[in-house]
Formats: sequence, C-alpha cells, structure tokens
Amino acid sequence: QEEENNNNLTVEDILKENGLRTFTVRTMNDWMHKLKYKYSAKTKTYYVDGHENPDTVAYRKQYCTKYIRDELRCFRWFQLCEEEVLKLEQQSNGQFKKEIGYKYNNSDGLTMFEFHVDDHESFATLQPCYNQ
Repeated sequence: QEEENNNNLTVEDILKENGLRTFTVRTMNDWMHKLKYKYSAKTKTYYVDGHENPDTVAYRKQYCTKYIRDELRCFRWFQLCEEEVLKLEQQSNGQFKKEIGYKYNNSDGLTMFEFHVDDHESFATLQPCYNQ
C-alpha cells in the first residue's frame, strides 16, 4: 500500500525490499500468478465470434443505417455567435483560436462560428448563446 503513492520508488528499491538481486520474467510471472493473473493465448470473444453469421450481418446493416440516420441528431457540431467566440478567445490566454471554426453569417446576418465538440476542452461544458 505504501508504494502506491510513492513516485520516487525505483526498481532497485523493490528488489531490495523483496530480497532480490535481479528481476526476471520468471519473477514477474510468479508475482502475477500470486495476484491471480494468468497468461493465456488470445481467443475469440463475444464481439468477434459469429461476426459473419447471416443474422449478424443483417443486424449490422440495420444498426449502421439507424446509426447514420440518428447521427444527425447528435450534438457533435455546434454554433457560437461571434460575441461568445471572442470572449472564449480572451479567456483562454491564447489557447483557443477562432480560426479553427467555420465562419459564416446566419440568415439574420449574425456572424457565427461552427465548431466540433473536440476542438476545445471547454466545449464540453460551454453553453452557447442564441440569437433571440
């Protein structure tokens, strides 16, 4: 337990603590076995077995069609008005650049920017403004 939070612990410290001079693959395997880990050859899993069965192929086609249709309802892209973009630029101390977004004017003539949610870490919690 003491070792968990010790960032200065070295391999030499562990060897000394356990009365060892070297650390071998055999030692590692013995320790892993004591921790209830086991080595086994790679086997097929639930996600791989039967992936070519006709019913699985049919379901996959149905699922992909539904996913692509529903993807339009996912909020991966969003729009911010220029006012919010400028505020974000100022608050980020140079970490955010409006140039990464797509700039356009909406039907009301308001300058808007479109961003992907992964373009900036703050986008996960940002509440965009809306033209009222």
